[in-house]
Amino acid sequence: MAELGVNPSPETDALYDDIESGKHDPGTQSPNLLASQSPNPPTNLRASLPSPFQLLPQLDYFVGRESEADTLRQWLTQPNGPHFAALVGMGGIGKTTLANQIAHSLRTEFTDGVLWADAVAGEPFDILEGWGKAYGFDFSGLNDVENRAAAVRGMLADKQALIVIDDIFELSRIRPLLPNGEACAVLLTTRNLEIAVSLNAKVIQLETLSAENGRDLLGNIIGSQRVAGESEAADDIGSLLEYHPLALEICAQRLKSRRRRKLVDMAAQLRDVQNRLDLEISDRAVRTSFEVSWEGLDVRQQGVFSKLAVFESRPFASDAVAEITGQNRYKAEDTLDALHALSLVREEGDIHYRLHALLADFALEKLGTALGEVNGRMASYYQTYGQTNQINYDALSLEWPNISAGMRVAHKQENWPLVLTYGETMVEPWFAQARFADIQTGMAWVKEAAEATDDEATLAYFEMKWGQASIERNEYETAVLHLENSFERFQQLDNPARLAEIQFNLARVAIEQNEYEHALDLLMESKQIRQNLSDQKGVAAILYREARVWNAFGPDLNRAEQLAQEALVIQTELQDSYWQINSLRLLTEIEITRKNPEKGLHYSEQALEINTRLQNKGEQAAILYNLSSVYRQMAQFDKAIEVANESLEIFKQMGNLRFQGFLHYSMAMIYQNQNIFDNALLACKECINIFKALGDHTSTVYGLVLWGDCYQAIGQQATAVSKWEQAKEIAIGLTNATFVKMITSRLASVSTD
Repeated sequence: MAELGVNPSPETDALYDDIESGKHDPGTQSPNLLASQSPNPPTNLRASLPSPFQLLPQLDYFVGRESEADTLRQWLTQPNGPHFAALVGMGGIGKTTLANQIAHSLRTEFTDGVLWADAVAGEPFDILEGWGKAYGFDFSGLNDVENRAAAVRGMLADKQALIVIDDIFELSRIRPLLPNGEACAVLLTTRNLEIAVSLNAKVIQLETLSAENGRDLLGNIIGSQRVAGESEAADDIGSLLEYHPLALEICAQRLKSRRRRKLVDMAAQLRDVQNRLDLEISDRAVRTSFEVSWEGLDVRQQGVFSKLAVFESRPFASDAVAEITGQNRYKAEDTLDALHALSLVREEGDIHYRLHALLADFALEKLGTALGEVNGRMASYYQTYGQTNQINYDALSLEWPNISAGMRVAHKQENWPLVLTYGETMVEPWFAQARFADIQTGMAWVKEAAEATDDEATLAYFEMKWGQASIERNEYETAVLHLENSFERFQQLDNPARLAEIQFNLARVAIEQNEYEHALDLLMESKQIRQNLSDQKGVAAILYREARVWNAFGPDLNRAEQLAQEALVIQTELQDSYWQINSLRLLTEIEITRKNPEKGLHYSEQALEINTRLQNKGEQAAILYNLSSVYRQMAQFDKAIEVANESLEIFKQMGNLRFQGFLHYSMAMIYQNQNIFDNALLACKECINIFKALGDHTSTVYGLVLWGDCYQAIGQQATAVSKWEQAKEIAIGLTNATFVKMITSRLASVSTD
């Protein structure tokens, strides 16, 4: 079996049995420890034999699985049965290793021994005889499996033994090995969940190792210092192999035998699919462990499994599988459930399945030249899915990675009409759900498609959208570049409405870079176009943005409030939910500045109610940001921190650094109000780093002033003065007299003291 990969022939098995029973002896009959005439040797002979312990050696580099091991030990040793458990999982996931480790740890619990059977390499007929010999019985005279199984069951009836049956593929092969009664405990390992369920075993389905355990496994084999010296490369190796135990072990053993090989070079090698599947050492190989499962599939199952390669290791639903395989959904679900039972796919969430990354590599190898066709079906399916669920954000959230992958495939295949349709379908949902990185990537593909098809109008529109997304990620130079390119194209196309929209967005860039007068000029030009077009919705949006300028420029709060209220009246009449929320947020900010939190809370609650219908993630985060300041002014500090953290998490997902800076500033103020100065100082440092990176000098001044205030509060006057002086220098450069006066007052108070 070891050399040729096939089981011995029936003739060889029969010859083996004859030799063992003494029927075939070319020379003098050797003395037999066991009585050959009877299956029951003398009692004193059996009593002299030690309890059998038929396990593999323990691994000194075994890691993890503590929870699974504890559960299994409890199941196998509980006072009242059944003591019947199964480890289920994909090839190479570590079922055999864990079963062996558990059996070693339970040696003292099973005083009558531990028996082991390899269900693949061993024949039940021979295994049963070996178990009999282990207890001093000779069952060689029993020439059929049924009689030997009955004899072994009788032998084990009063014994407290642990039986481990490893790598079960066929239920019929191991039934003769199962004991009767509850004295013995049985631990099975199998890739087939249905086998374990049919035996009524308690099941643990093994998953991959955690990232931490993956690093530990590498460290235990090649040395922790070597891993620590290239920690990033070690993490890359674990991630590329998706923490598959066998693959990680083989990789580590290779590194161990190649002391000069750098981990970073191994990681680079593993980026190639072929190299990942080719991992092999001694008698262990990743591809071989998967081939065993592949050969157990029927033709239809093999066809479906190979096509799952197009999902790589992303979660996918049965509807998508039905589309790419040409089946109806029910047949697709049946096949997926069968593959899940065989540990080739795993269930994820309520409706999804997923391939392990290495199994996805293996499926891709099996799919071969059909990849392009199946990928095309996948790309078309997810475009249709996106179009069908354009405003169903819950449905879209389940498939964002697949939608992006579908568009990527369409681009790679140069299916330009499909790429453009993707862009038209997804641009608004992307903005609503604050998926600005997706927009930037998608717009690059759409731009290429529009250029390839000479579609100037589409090119101009999507370049404008690319610029808008760049604003949300605070990438102002990129934003201006795309907006100005779009402006030139729309000028040639004579599209005044789009020109006004671009000026409106350029004004936002100017506001966020503290160029308020330039922002007002752009807004006036945009407003003139909107009025000429009788575009009341556009005029209201410009009134809102003018109000935002005056809220910061001066500031002139009364003028800002007047403009915001004018905008809100028009937006309410037009039921323009998105811009209503923006105007309400600005009115909240004005009331916060006026230290009128109750009125600010009223505006924020109105905005939240509208956004419940709109489901705009970016606006949700911005409303929560305002609420944190409202709750701070109302001295509801726990609530203030809670909503600030919720808002911060959304802005991190969006990649919006500007608002992340604002939130750290807000949290610094909350902690300052509570006299929790360690937290306040850390939050100040975070916001300053962000504002400096963005070149936002006004916000940097605010942050430095607050930082100085916190240092003054804990008695570190010199450090406080240093922060205020930095703030004053920037304020002078901004020619902001209000800032300079505020900071000078602080510095004067310290010198007076």
